[in-house]
Amino acid sequence: MIAGEWRQSNERKSLIRLRLVSLITKVLFPEFKLQSTLRYKIHQQHLNEKFAAEAKSSPKKRNVTK
Repeated sequence: MIAGEWRQSNERKSLIRLRLVSLITKVLFPEFKLQSTLRYKIHQQHLNEKFAAEAKSSPKKRNVTK
């Protein structure tokens, strides 16, 4: 397995775990306000992974003007 695929697989597993925890929390403790925090963390993790993947795949060249 290629290292990138392995990393993506682990990222997917961690997202699935967070979603499961969020769902279980929502079902067992509907009054518990943790869902929004977990959703925010999932969203932030997704954005971080997206930006990291973009940075690795296509490094941006800076426009240096003098």
